[in-house]
Amino acid sequence: MPRRPRLDAPGVVHHVFARGIDRRDLFLDDQDRRAALDALGRVLPEEGAGCFAWSVQANHLHLVIRTGHRPLARVMQRVGTAFGRYFNDRYGRSGYVFESRYGERRVDDDAYLLTLIRYVHRNPIDAGSVASVEALAAWPWTGHAALVGARPAEAFHGVGDTLELFDSSPEVARRELCAFMALGAAEPASPAPCALDALIDSVCRELGVDSTAVCQGVRKRAESYARIVIAQRARSELGLRAGTISRALGVSRQALWARLGGKS
Repeated sequence: MPRRPRLDAPGVVHHVFARGIDRRDLFLDDQDRRAALDALGRVLPEEGAGCFAWSVQANHLHLVIRTGHRPLARVMQRVGTAFGRYFNDRYGRSGYVFESRYGERRVDDDAYLLTLIRYVHRNPIDAGSVASVEALAAWPWTGHAALVGARPAEAFHGVGDTLELFDSSPEVARRELCAFMALGAAEPASPAPCALDALIDSVCRELGVDSTAVCQGVRKRAESYARIVIAQRARSELGLRAGTISRALGVSRQALWARLGGKS
């Protein structure tokens, strides 16, 4: 099945996640994490892209990006090339370091955007790397510390734009942000998109399939079966509508629900 075109335009906000190839660890130490941030710091400003939130985990990278005069695909291609060249030079290897195509979800409203800022910045807490929101203020590998004024912002991180989402006063915005972060990942303001992402990742891990291929509509038996499982659980456990699920899985609503033997 051909890849679907990205829904992109100047000013569109995207949740982007890029994983290590074969889910291998990409960021083995602080030098690797610093190299990834340096690549983002060069590329995003040059491409006119802004960033609301970011997080570097052991085997993946989360970004909430607003595209500028260049499309998202170009931005991510440049980031992947820059970090890949560094990683291969350092570790004496060759080839791709990220999965063949990054994952992406378009952000269409402020409620979802706020949810993603919390979700992305709480990643180290939810993964067990950081103990609490308070401790996250000293953690250098997400954008949260810069938002609360505990660390300088990375060159690509639009701290002012992010705080404006909470309040026009930076002091008030930081208080609102901290209160919002303390709610925890289980209580997002708009839970469905993040919950669906988590469900997709969980099912793909259980079945041993590549979540990127599943979300690109790849027509192989394993990926097709994973989509059926995800759709059934998303409908029964999350109460999501057919259109939401089918868009996330890269297939038409009619095709997906025909396989389920039901109606949308």
